[in-house]
Amino acid sequence: MSESVRSFDALMRLAAGTTVAMDKWAKSSRWTEGSIDLAPERMQALREMFENPQSDPASLTRYRGALQSLLREHSRLLKRAGYDEKRADAIADHTWAKVLDRGTSELWAAWNVDDFIDRLGLEQTVPGLKAAKADPEYTRETAAAVGYVGALATNWKWRTERIAEEIHRRPPHLKLEWASKLWYESQELEFLVPLHSQHVTILRSEQVVRDHLDRVGGVTGDDPVKVFAACQAHGEQAVRALDTELAAMRKEYDNPALMAFLKEDAKAAVLKITRAGQSAHNQALDETKSAGGIAAWDGRMHLHNKFVVQHLREMFANPGQQHDEQTLRRFRWAIGVVLHENAHFAIPDKDDYALSAAPFGDRKWLRWAEEGFVEAFNTAYLNDFIKETGLDKVAPGIHEVESGETYESFAPAARAMSQGVDGRTGMDREALRRQAAASPRGQWDELVDQLYETSKLPDLVPDADVGFVKREIGEAMRTHFAWLDENTGRGNVQQTRELSALRGQQAFQAGVYAMESFEKLYSSPTAEALYQSRLARGVAPEATVQHEPGPVRERQWERAAADLYADSKLPGLVPEPEVFHVKRAIETAMGAEGAAEPAKSLITQLEAQYGSSDSKALYQSLLAAHSGVAPAGSAKPAQDAPAAAAVAARVAACRHDRGSETLR
Repeated sequence: MSESVRSFDALMRLAAGTTVAMDKWAKSSRWTEGSIDLAPERMQALREMFENPQSDPASLTRYRGALQSLLREHSRLLKRAGYDEKRADAIADHTWAKVLDRGTSELWAAWNVDDFIDRLGLEQTVPGLKAAKADPEYTRETAAAVGYVGALATNWKWRTERIAEEIHRRPPHLKLEWASKLWYESQELEFLVPLHSQHVTILRSEQVVRDHLDRVGGVTGDDPVKVFAACQAHGEQAVRALDTELAAMRKEYDNPALMAFLKEDAKAAVLKITRAGQSAHNQALDETKSAGGIAAWDGRMHLHNKFVVQHLREMFANPGQQHDEQTLRRFRWAIGVVLHENAHFAIPDKDDYALSAAPFGDRKWLRWAEEGFVEAFNTAYLNDFIKETGLDKVAPGIHEVESGETYESFAPAARAMSQGVDGRTGMDREALRRQAAASPRGQWDELVDQLYETSKLPDLVPDADVGFVKREIGEAMRTHFAWLDENTGRGNVQQTRELSALRGQQAFQAGVYAMESFEKLYSSPTAEALYQSRLARGVAPEATVQHEPGPVRERQWERAAADLYADSKLPGLVPEPEVFHVKRAIETAMGAEGAAEPAKSLITQLEAQYGSSDSKALYQSLLAAHSGVAPAGSAKPAQDAPAAAAVAARVAACRHDRGSETLR
């Protein structure tokens, strides 16, 4: 707060809002005036702190303890997601509920009281509060919570503060459920126990904890130290009893074949098929309800229980049994999810899987490209995966059925681009295999590399230009693929697939056109002379040397070219796929010195070309010449234009003599 609290009334008025601000999960507070019931001595200490403050250590300790109690009680009144007042009131009088509510709230308040003091500016009002010794209200419930939380932290290898905070931040009626379910999942029981039995087994685990924590209420004695020690022991015993119960469940429902498949066999099969250097899957398994599966950046594989794990459990429970076609489809789809997630995890040696998170966040299209490549790989290699893992013997006939494909907006496009590369190399499914072996952030670059290798460019392009040329090829393809993100998924699935496949074909053709343009450029008699002259003038023969996965530096004049384009009439004339290439032509015209006049001259000529009455005829002739397919109509010419070739023709028509300087 900007000003310190100077009165008892102000403290009581502002404490609720301050506590809400401290808890990032809280929506509001149920506090009303008079709803905080502190012990009389604590309330008296708060009044004294403002009306007659003392500075001796004992007084400061009392004040700090009273503030901690105030924070604890306000934290218990916070409204969080999932709060149900009736359910909370129904368990309020149970000892086990008091341990998890009041006990963990006391621990949370002890770790956060300094923040509470700072936010209210109380250190200025009463100097020395933060340095004073702690004075918690230690009760049976707090002692049991210390034992319970401490034992969980030891077993889970979590910080005690984190355990307490995770339990504390949940509504009273959900605290035990969360802790029990997390423990349940840590034993991987959600993958072993049949779905229809999971609710019952979770309730069994919760009852074990309740029974032990309820014993706290029966602890008696005259020695507070012994009483608190006994209560703490009951908290610890609750965790040990839960561990024993869940171990018995694991033994009861154990399925070694299923767990071996999920943790080891699937990973080994994918590494063998892709020939990737390593897998980022650390064998940890978690449940997800938001997707069929998730390959998390921390190496954990999340699988949907109902739609993936349960199908696999059913399959492994009856190895070798004959199933009807519908059942085999369910099994095959679940197997495909496991293959898909393991394909995400397949990366080169010495690569770090988590490094792909940032590029995916910065470039959404790159993420969808990777998902498309992985799903296309999944479709192409699923039978290989089934055979490699021996699942064709577990579920006979499974390789003969179809299970469908996800990512219909991107997988067909990814398949079309990869098949285009395979068509040039004469190899079957090789492009997808190589892409699957690359890092998630590097799969697009891997596709461009493969396409580049099928051309004459490796023998023509100087080493210093290779990165620039590959970037241009990739960018020519990207403009078509990235269009899918905003323009698909609105019709039916079949239409989406067809449009995606068409865009993939166009992206591949755009890459080929770009390569052919560079082949002509670097094969021309003037190419070497131009390259040498630029070196002699001390001008770098390329704008971007870097060609590693991740952010790429901007060109020197890219922003200026974009500004000139925006200020012209071209935005209303140029078809969408050609925009990128027009901007590149303007940038090229600026030359190494960034001269605006040649670029403006080119813009004037391009405006005339794109605005002329024969512009449509030029488009038609180019499309026919380069694709052999006449456009279906004039409604969407921009979607089908071979962009690189179209712009090359328009620029040539302008008779601009700086065209060869694309080497820059």
